Amino acid sequence: MDARYGSIYDEQAARYDRLVAREDHAGNLWRALDGLGIGDGPVVEFGAGTGRLTRWLADRGATVLAFDGAAPMLRLAAEQVTGRVAFAVADNRRLPLPDGCADVALEGWSFGHWVGDGADAMVAEMLRVLRPGGRAVIVETLGTGVEAPAPVPRLAAFYADLEARHGFTRQVVRTDYRFADHAEAVELAGFFFGSAMVERVRDAWLPECTGVWSMVKPSGR
Repeated sequence: MDARYGSIYDEQAARYDRLVAREDHAGNLWRALDGLGIGDGPVVEFGAGTGRLTRWLADRGATVLAFDGAAPMLRLAAEQVTGRVAFAVADNRRLPLPDGCADVALEGWSFGHWVGDGADAMVAEMLRVLRPGGRAVIVETLGTGVEAPAPVPRLAAFYADLEARHGFTRQVVRTDYRFADHAEAVELAGFFFGSAMVERVRDAWLPECTGVWSMVKPSGR
C-alpha cells in the first residue's frame, strides 16, 4: 500500500469518514448491491474501514464479521455501526476464520491498494472463507473525477484477471460525490486524492465511477 494512504487510515480516520459520507449521493451503489440478493449472512467483510458497507449490511439484518488492518478505522466503525456485527484487526491475506464459513464475502476499495503486492492472495482468501454456492463481491474504483470508467493500467489488469481467471462479472455504477459546498469539496477531495483532483471539482460535485464485481463460488473450489 502507498504510505500516504496508510498514514491517512492510521491517523485521519474521522476525516476519511467525512469524505466517504459524501460519496454516491444518488444511492446507485446500494441499488447495485441490493440487486445481488445479499441476504442476512453470515457475511465476511474485508477492509471494512470506517464501516460504510458494514452499516449497509447491518441495516439489512446481516451477521457481519468485519476486518481491517487499521485499528483506528475500526474503532470509528464500531462507534457508528450497530447490529449483529463484530470488528477485528486482521490482514486481508489471512483472516482468523475457518474455510467455508461465509455466505457472502465482500470487500470495498481495499484490494486495489495491494495490486502487485498481495491482491491476488486477498482474492484467494475471499474464496477460501466462502462456502460453495456463496457470493463474492468486490467493489473497487473505476476512476474519480471522471464521468466514464477510466481505471489506471495496473488496476485494469487486475480487474481483467478477476473476470477472465476467476469468473467475476462487472457492473459499472456512478458514485458521484456531492459535498455541502465548494469549500468542503476542495478540502476533502484534496486531502485524499491530492491537489490535482481539486481541479476536477465542479462547485460542490465530483464525478466518480465504481465497479461492482461478483461471482458465485462453484462447488469443488
